[in-house]
Amino acid sequence: MANELLKILIDEKANQIIQLTREKAMTTKEIAKALDVKTSNLYYPIKKLMEVEALKIVEERQIKNMTEYYYSSEHLNKSPINFDFPSIKENFDTILAFYTLEVQKVFDALKRDVDEYGELSEEELKKIETPNSAQMSNLEVELPYEQWMELMNEMRALSQKYEEKYKGLEHKNVYQIQLSSYKDETE
Repeated sequence: MANELLKILIDEKANQIIQLTREKAMTTKEIAKALDVKTSNLYYPIKKLMEVEALKIVEERQIKNMTEYYYSSEHLNKSPINFDFPSIKENFDTILAFYTLEVQKVFDALKRDVDEYGELSEEELKKIETPNSAQMSNLEVELPYEQWMELMNEMRALSQKYEEKYKGLEHKNVYQIQLSSYKDETE
């Protein structure tokens, strides 16, 4: 199941469906309108997302002789995908492809920022509401193993805390956070 979920997350359309339904359940027709695609082009990705439980039906409405389903991926907000054993061993190639794709998205966003704002002065940059669409940080900490695991869990929990805090806010952006760390074996 983890391998199938990773394959689906790499698919752009499936990823867009997940993002659209994170906060508000939507029908196939609403998703199609938001993505500017035909409704018939969504049946397969929605079916696959349902199979791996990335989408759930949260409401059914009977309209004449048809049942309209409302899909949601909100449950994924509460259960982040963590790549650790044994899923790493079983799905290494897929995990590598997924993570490489996500890191490439960060580089693409940084490049867009440079292309769009690179020639502006500091004064001009101050006038722009959100000149950064991506950030990268490289931190080093010295901790025992148990505290390192605790730190990673706290960082995941902190992102959830912020999302809950601003859940009702109307104007906000979706930010993808890739959290990874490793034991430095060079020392």
